[in-house]
Amino acid sequence: MKKHLLRNLFMSLAVAGTLGAGAFVANPTTANASSWKFAGTTVTYHINSTSKYYNGMWKNAVKAWSKNGVVKFKSVAASDKPELTLTTRSLDNDKYGTIFVQPRTINANHEINAAYVALNRNAMKFLGLGLSDRTKVAESGMGNALGLDYTSNKHSVMYEYAGDMGMSGVTKSDLNNLVNLYK
Repeated sequence: MKKHLLRNLFMSLAVAGTLGAGAFVANPTTANASSWKFAGTTVTYHINSTSKYYNGMWKNAVKAWSKNGVVKFKSVAASDKPELTLTTRSLDNDKYGTIFVQPRTINANHEINAAYVALNRNAMKFLGLGLSDRTKVAESGMGNALGLDYTSNKHSVMYEYAGDMGMSGVTKSDLNNLVNLYK
């Protein structure tokens, strides 16, 4: 079971949302950019956690994606309806994997109005991930929420089999893919 979770660390990603009147589910694997992105380059976000541990983890992930300045992040209260909600949940390992990313609303231009990223605390604990690796998982979930797909590039935080090969944080290549997506 543990090997199954490792192999599917990022493949277990569930992406769901609405586009017009229809719903879709996607599991992107090879492209650098998905069919969606935020409309602007400033994204409001809210970390929905009372835990200092997970708050710090999410802040580190936000900082990693902020490095090149392509997308700027602005922290807001939950009541301000953030575009990006970052949280953790305790979910069944077999059903949900490690990351759950949900673009809540997407307009006709494939622009995300709101997205939700949740990391499965149970799966991360089961896999024995420490803070550094959990932060990398958070970075990967954020990358997908920003519009990056999972990739076969072993040196990317978006690498689809990161659990098998060791995890990478946000790389220059990842940041360049973000530049290309938001230009």
